[in-house]
Amino acid sequence: MPEGSSALDFAFAIHEQLGLYAWRARINGQTRQLKTRLLDGDQIQIERSDSPGVLPKWLDWAVTPRARNQIRRYLRSRVKDGSTDSAE
Repeated sequence: MPEGSSALDFAFAIHEQLGLYAWRARINGQTRQLKTRLLDGDQIQIERSDSPGVLPKWLDWAVTPRARNQIRRYLRSRVKDGSTDSAE
């Protein structure tokens, strides 16, 4: 992982679906936000939600091109489909 990568970058590096469904991270046994920057030697576990929780602010948290591209692709597909999270 490049220097300055976040737990969110790590999730997308493992698998796109893990990144899209990421909810929070456990870094060295402590619960942390997905935007937390990783250090060499950190042990990371990504906790998943039941549905994708991608937010536009994730683009600010992600450093790697892979993560940023997958976030953008997901957000574009949501706009194209007219999907919203609000229950009506």
